Amino acid sequence: MKFYFPILLCALVTLHTPPLKSQPGQGQPAWKYKTGGKIIGTAAMAGGMVFFGSDDGTAHALRSADGFRIWSKKLGGHIASRPAYRDGFIFILSGDGTLHKLRASDGNSMWAFRTQGTEERFKRYTPSGEEFSDIWDYYLSSPAIHDGRVFFGSSDHHIYAVDAGTGQLHWKYETGDIVHADPVVDEEGIVYTGSFDGFMYAIDSKDGGLKWKFDTVGAAYFPEGAVQQGAAI
Repeated sequence: MKFYFPILLCALVTLHTPPLKSQPGQGQPAWKYKTGGKIIGTAAMAGGMVFFGSDDGTAHALRSADGFRIWSKKLGGHIASRPAYRDGFIFILSGDGTLHKLRASDGNSMWAFRTQGTEERFKRYTPSGEEFSDIWDYYLSSPAIHDGRVFFGSSDHHIYAVDAGTGQLHWKYETGDIVHADPVVDEEGIVYTGSFDGFMYAIDSKDGGLKWKFDTVGAAYFPEGAVQQGAAI
């Protein structure tokens, strides 16, 4: 199905590394850190460290007290989602469709799980039929962790459940379009996330079975009701 959307221009603000300290004072940052690209996803914090990725495909770990760089690691594609931290490790999705497990203390890779997606942006079309990428679709799916499994979405239309310890696939569920929304998991082990096909899905975290799906209401530029953001419980 073709969608038509006016082309707009936008600018994103980057954070400014090595950390530069400012004098204490109201409204002044304690420190700032320069990356090699835009910072789109939010950060995760644990153990006095801040973890985040940048648009140049680099994962970073800084000391939260002063912004000192503990490590940085180049991954296989741009990073535009929030890392998940659990038990001394971080899980982060890169733009080549790979979920990475990195040791939080030094950034060493534990495993990498490759999807069939390349995390490209949602495609739209001009009135003349020319294809272009949706400028507003710049977030990727942020991983959620529950009961030893990591859940995330991909541009290959699937929702994935991967073993947090080994990186082996438990199951994947195919939706009708790109999945860039963040999944959430409730206490009963139900995974909730949305797709660009306009449905919100509830999936059993153990076996990937569909509990239900809800068809959202469309709009002029999203006639199928594309779900771009994560759910909340």
